[in-house]
Amino acid sequence: MRQKTVIFDFDGTLADTFSLVVDVSYEIAGATSRLSGHDVEALRRLPLLRAVRALGISWWQVPKLSLHTRRRMFGRIHTVPVFPGVVETLQRLDKDGYRLCVLTSNHKRNAHKFLQTHNLDTYFSDIVGVPYGNVFFKVYGLHKLLKRNQLRAEDCYYIGNEPLDMRAAEISGLKAVATSWGGHERVELAATRPFAIIDKPQDLLEVVRR
Repeated sequence: MRQKTVIFDFDGTLADTFSLVVDVSYEIAGATSRLSGHDVEALRRLPLLRAVRALGISWWQVPKLSLHTRRRMFGRIHTVPVFPGVVETLQRLDKDGYRLCVLTSNHKRNAHKFLQTHNLDTYFSDIVGVPYGNVFFKVYGLHKLLKRNQLRAEDCYYIGNEPLDMRAAEISGLKAVATSWGGHERVELAATRPFAIIDKPQDLLEVVRR
């Protein structure tokens, strides 16, 4: 029996980076006023660029944010929490013999530092970064990860929190598993027809054992 591989998205799936992204975005944009915490939380369900625009940040500042936000996150990535249930799920997957990897549109060094901070780095055999949260870049990243680890797409699951993650997995021939704990609504995720939708990390164990 071939070993199965579980590939995780980073932001919004493993790491709850949303609040940090918002703070850094406001700082880079030099914002003089901010939305309330409640209003910011409501933006979690939006794609990142739409969420940033909804913060009141001008479109002309978006390229600057795209260039600097992830770089600025490095000094504070150790403050980012792991989503509840993720640690226990990773431990169980590792114990059961699954290969674990990360594909992220964040900087690889941010993902590395986050995983090291939470003592999770030993569970992952590879981390691949892609330049932007774009479906085509994610497809490229998945193909790169599969090739250099000599993996078969049909033996892999891609776990992500956004519709574009699901589309990238489908295009690449992987089983797409959508997570709702990152903030995106179930109906929006279901429209991409993923292999499964899960509401808590522990549900992943049942999905990969099918």
